[in-house]
Amino acid sequence: MLAFTDDQVANVKADARLFAAAHAELGDAAMQELVIVIGIYLLVCRYLETFEIELEETDIETSGLDEIKRAGGVTIAQNEETSVVWGMPGAAVKNGAARYVVPLGLVAAEIRRAMRGRS
Repeated sequence: MLAFTDDQVANVKADARLFAAAHAELGDAAMQELVIVIGIYLLVCRYLETFEIELEETDIETSGLDEIKRAGGVTIAQNEETSVVWGMPGAAVKNGAARYVVPLGLVAAEIRRAMRGRS
């Protein structure tokens, strides 16, 4: 599912094999919801970029990530180089809430590592 999402964001239309695998896992309704959420994310990113709207780091709440990190959980943020808008990930990095900062293409791998106990 993460590979599908990464591919959808990077290429607008995800690879047919990734789509089929995600669809088999999610079913029709959840798949439609996922694609809508990805689309809204991209819409907001493009709007902010087009109008050169910069979100101030003080405008973005990171307390949820702070709490996860304090409780020993793994927190991951996308790096600035691969972000369309670096508002939320940037705030997490600047506030010290992100334990790992990786390119978009490696976020799924970081999640898998966290689920396996960082092996």
